[in-house]
Amino acid sequence: MRRKLAGALLVLGFAFILLLYACLGIAIASAGVRPSLVANGSLSANDKPSVRIAVLGDTQKGVAAFAALLNRAQGEEIDLAVHTGDFVSHADAGHYDFALTWLMRAALVPVLITPGNHDLKGAEDLFPSRVGPLQGRYRWGPVDLVIINNALGPPDLSKVEELVKDARGPILVFMHVPPFEAMKEAFEVRPGYQPFLDLVGRHPIRYVFSGHAHTYRRVEHAGTVYIANGVGGDSDSWEFDQRAHVSLVDATADLVRDREISIAPVISFWANVEHLAVGHVGEFILRTIPGWPTFILLQAVLAVGYFRFRRKRAIEQPQTVGLQ
Repeated sequence: MRRKLAGALLVLGFAFILLLYACLGIAIASAGVRPSLVANGSLSANDKPSVRIAVLGDTQKGVAAFAALLNRAQGEEIDLAVHTGDFVSHADAGHYDFALTWLMRAALVPVLITPGNHDLKGAEDLFPSRVGPLQGRYRWGPVDLVIINNALGPPDLSKVEELVKDARGPILVFMHVPPFEAMKEAFEVRPGYQPFLDLVGRHPIRYVFSGHAHTYRRVEHAGTVYIANGVGGDSDSWEFDQRAHVSLVDATADLVRDREISIAPVISFWANVEHLAVGHVGEFILRTIPGWPTFILLQAVLAVGYFRFRRKRAIEQPQTVGLQ
């Protein structure tokens, strides 16, 4: 009985090591990927009289829903997508590899990404190195697109003023944290954001897009439309029926309007496998100090156990024959 138990444990051990090797292979294949369509810092101006832009955010682990939502928007002939932050669930290289791999597979148009708190917290240098500048202004057809970093606190208003002062307008602003309380029915300014709203009132800012709050909320205030969409792929724990939302923005020099599209939740087995392989197993083995030593030690322990099992079995077999 003990021999059978030891044999079963060895089989499980070998299967676990093979699983780790498979995860490691998937992680290495995704390492360092940076899709050419990520346009932070490199989006070239165009002179189209009208544009259609998709706005979505808060992907985190929900890459399959994000990809489906982006594909749905691309079916509407968009020419640009803007992500409002929380592109990854953890700010480490493995999770950036995972999210950028899925973006590379899904995107057919340039994508601007706004930094979110999950994108920066714990490793603020990764977003600039893997995505691009944290803030920026881009001329896209007849509108100015302004990316603002407010992931970890209210934005630096002097920098925001620099971004919008020379904009020709209309201006569309993209940030991660809503400047209003998106989970409340009435429009209520988020603490610390009244100076930002005062700045909005001084410039031709038509829309302010954000994410962060896990809801979809659209409200007009003082001539500006505020849209918070924190359900662009990710979902709250165990809320598997949560729909994903994207805003489509049609813009000309004279008119900017939006409409919302939602899709049923998308759950992918392979996305979860890749998340485990790239975001966790690969990240631990490839990029942490105990990673490789632990991986090698596991294999050494398994090898010692195997040879001890073989030796004990070889000793026991002659004794059995002698008793017969």
